[in-house]
Amino acid sequence: MGSNLYDTFLKDVFIKEILINGLIIGVVGTAIFAALKENLNVLRTNLLITSAKRKIRKGHPRAVKRGVNMLAEIAIHMPYRKQEMLDIVTKEVFRNKFSYSGKVPPVTPPAMVEVFVDSLKAILGVPRKDENDHGVNIDLHKIALVAKEGESIYLEKMNFKDVVLWGSEFIRVDFSRSDFENADLGGVRFENCGLEDLNLKNTRMSFSFLEPERPTILSNSIASRSNIDEALIITGDAVQLQIIKTEIDQERREKLLSKKPMVMIE
Repeated sequence: MGSNLYDTFLKDVFIKEILINGLIIGVVGTAIFAALKENLNVLRTNLLITSAKRKIRKGHPRAVKRGVNMLAEIAIHMPYRKQEMLDIVTKEVFRNKFSYSGKVPPVTPPAMVEVFVDSLKAILGVPRKDENDHGVNIDLHKIALVAKEGESIYLEKMNFKDVVLWGSEFIRVDFSRSDFENADLGGVRFENCGLEDLNLKNTRMSFSFLEPERPTILSNSIASRSNIDEALIITGDAVQLQIIKTEIDQERREKLLSKKPMVMIE
């Protein structure tokens, strides 16, 4: 995609700029012209952001996808606004459209599954460092994604490293071969999910004291070859990780059993 979003947006004013740039430089000078041009760039970006928000709020999958991709492109091309763009997508898409109330979440409609998957890929594809080499924050807490009975939603090979997902609900979602290193999965419930070959090093699996007030739960899932034993499990008397009828490598199961009562395996 590259800079196509910018090219598309700016092509209507490009010729006009060529015609007036020489006149502006002659009248106001190079330094002032540079300042004016920078202000114009800010204006262009703000117009793009406004347009992206409008597309997302329309709710149509194609419009939402276009809006999110516009914001992701701004985040990539303007690192100093990266966190701002990620926060907009988080609020406008995930908070407003996929927030989990704490009750049994309904099946996610197919059109909204498309919105979820495309939006997630867009923001997780943005480099995780800002212009000062600081990590950005992607907070997707208490969201829900539920596939129809007998079907699956595929989120394979996704980079959830350092992402906050606490309290979320995933039912019949395939996360196989994804990276959850350092992610916050406190109180997340995975039911009938594909959890094979996950990187769970230092992943926080803990009891969530905020709603839905539960430990991290793996239920009726397959977690073969995933390093669950390398997850960060808080020491104490309370259950932090509950594993129910889930396939785990025997060696890792034994390591987890040694962490009772923080880990409960049924």
